[in-house]
Amino acid sequence: MSMNAPNDVAARSLKKLTMHVIDSANGYDEAAKVAKSGEIESQFRALARERRELAHEMQARVARLGGDPKEDGSVTAGAHRLFLNLRALFEDDTDAAIKEVERGEDRLLKSFQDELDDLAKNGGGGEIVSYVRDVERRVRMDHDRWSTLKHMIETVHHGAGKGGGDDRSGAGMSGMS
Repeated sequence: MSMNAPNDVAARSLKKLTMHVIDSANGYDEAAKVAKSGEIESQFRALARERRELAHEMQARVARLGGDPKEDGSVTAGAHRLFLNLRALFEDDTDAAIKEVERGEDRLLKSFQDELDDLAKNGGGGEIVSYVRDVERRVRMDHDRWSTLKHMIETVHHGAGKGGGDDRSGAGMSGMS
């Protein structure tokens, strides 16, 4: 290992996470395009902006650590966005967008957990571990919000299916933020 081993480990982990955060921003943009609810669309766009800002912040940290910042997302995220677009053709767009955003947030959280494990195992440095944990907490808050909304929608749709009158327009979701 080189003298900069902790910086190398930290830069590599942050670079991977940056790619996933860029994927997340792109996913929120795609979800906003298919959402029928104006309020949900607006929230998706705001989160896409926040994730882009976070990606820029992470890229700057990678550069300070001597790494080459990741500029784009992953190939698998492109496939996920295509799936989101295809799925939206067959489901209510807002519901599909929320479900896919929550799935994407699940994957993002898993990548943060994996990198935190890698940093702990390979000595990535306390400051970076603290930073990654802080970012992971912010991501978890967004994940939990979309997960709660997804489950509320599923409950409403499940109940509507029993009693008839399944309103899948997304119009009743404006108060659920």
